Amino acid sequence: MIGTNVARTCLLAAGTCLKTSSARFGGLSYVQLQKLREISLRKWTKSERNRLCIMPTSVRLASSSAEEKTPQKPQNGNGNGNGCKKRKEVIYEELVELIEKGDIRLVDVREPKELAETGQIPKSINIPLKQLKSFLQQKEDAIDSEVRNIPCPQKDDSNLIYYGLSEVKGLAALEIAHKCGYKKSRHYPGGWDEWSKKQKKTN
Repeated sequence: MIGTNVARTCLLAAGTCLKTSSARFGGLSYVQLQKLREISLRKWTKSERNRLCIMPTSVRLASSSAEEKTPQKPQNGNGNGNGCKKRKEVIYEELVELIEKGDIRLVDVREPKELAETGQIPKSINIPLKQLKSFLQQKEDAIDSEVRNIPCPQKDDSNLIYYGLSEVKGLAALEIAHKCGYKKSRHYPGGWDEWSKKQKKTN
């Protein structure tokens, strides 16, 4: 649709012709110029503007150019800007299924002392958040021996999943992984907190 800038362009062009001569604006009559002032205040679809014979070529080009320069908001499946984020999250039920199948690289990014106090999700390995970047970049001098012995995952592994106590550390780990080239990795936002509560209900 024609935006504010395009409407102003139309009004300015029409006003100029009214003050000078209609010949300078495609030879339009006074009535046609008045009509142009009216339609510039309305909103038209692209197909309607193309069928609008009264609008001169110069004005149509100006409106098309302004429309192309208008930044468009990226759209996703649900239209609210959260589609990408949701695709990078793993819900509890999906996590349980992946663990049962054994098709998962689950990484707990909390400190070892935290795991000793609370426990960890079955089949998960421990890579503290502060060492994760060095681990993924294979900088052995910057990581502990326990972490150094863990095989580095493949960058195209879609079942590489990070988690912490809740969402904070897991999401931070996901951002680090993506910056290191692990674009398909995901995170479990519920973390140990949600996992332990749901496990108590099912047992």
